[in-house]
Amino acid sequence: MLTLNAEPRVKLGKQAESLLEEGFVPAELYGKGFENVHVKVPTKEFLEIFAEAGESTLINIVVDKHEYPVLIYDIQRDNLGEQIVHVDFYRVNLKEKIVTDVPLEFENEAPAVKELSGILITSLDTVEVEALPIELPPHLTIDLSVLKTLDDVIRVSDLPASDKYTILTDSGVVLASITEQQEEEVEEEVKSVEDVEVEGKTKEEESSEEQGSQQGESQEEKPQEEASEEKKE
Repeated sequence: MLTLNAEPRVKLGKQAESLLEEGFVPAELYGKGFENVHVKVPTKEFLEIFAEAGESTLINIVVDKHEYPVLIYDIQRDNLGEQIVHVDFYRVNLKEKIVTDVPLEFENEAPAVKELSGILITSLDTVEVEALPIELPPHLTIDLSVLKTLDDVIRVSDLPASDKYTILTDSGVVLASITEQQEEEVEEEVKSVEDVEVEGKTKEEESSEEQGSQQGESQEEKPQEEASEEKKE
C-alpha cells in the first residue's frame, strides 16, 4: 500500500494559502466516527501518489507516526483548474463497505472505427462501486475490440463481475457505442447559361467587339465632317 507523509497544520482559512508557496497542499483528514484533523502534505509527493492511486485506491497517510488508511476523496483546484489548492482524505473503517467512483479504462481499438470509419462515443468516465476499502478495484477495463459493427454497444452489465465488489450504476447504461460519420454536403454554385457564355468569351472575341464598336463611332463622325465642309463651300 502506498504511503504519504503528512504534518499537522495550524494555518487555517485564508492563511492556508501561504502553504502552497511553501510547497505544501492544505488537507483535511476525516471519516465516519473519527475526529477531523487539519494536515498539510508535500505537493510533489502527493502528486506522485495521486497519479498512481487515483481516488479509488486505498493509501496510508502518516501523521505524527500514526498511520491511517484513507482514500483521496476530494480535490479542489484553482480557477484555472491547474494547481491543487486543497485535498480531502477520507479515513475508512477496513471492516465496513464504502461506496465510491471507480474510473473506467478503455483499451484496444474498435473494429467498427478502423474498418467502417465509425466514431467512438463514450458516456461515462467512472461507475459507482460498493466494496470493502481493501477490495476496491483501482479501475475497471473496457475492451473496445467487441465493437465490430455500428450497432454494437457496451453497457454497464458488460463490465467484469466480481464477488469482491458490487457495481451500483444502472446496468442498462451504455458506456461505449459507435456512430456513423456524417458526410458534409458541399453546395456548388449553379451558374446561369448567360454567365457561362460571358465567361467563355476569349480575349480575341472581346477585342474584336471593341474594335467594331470603335469603327461604328468613327463612321458616325465622318458624315458630320462632310456636312460641315459642304456648308463652307
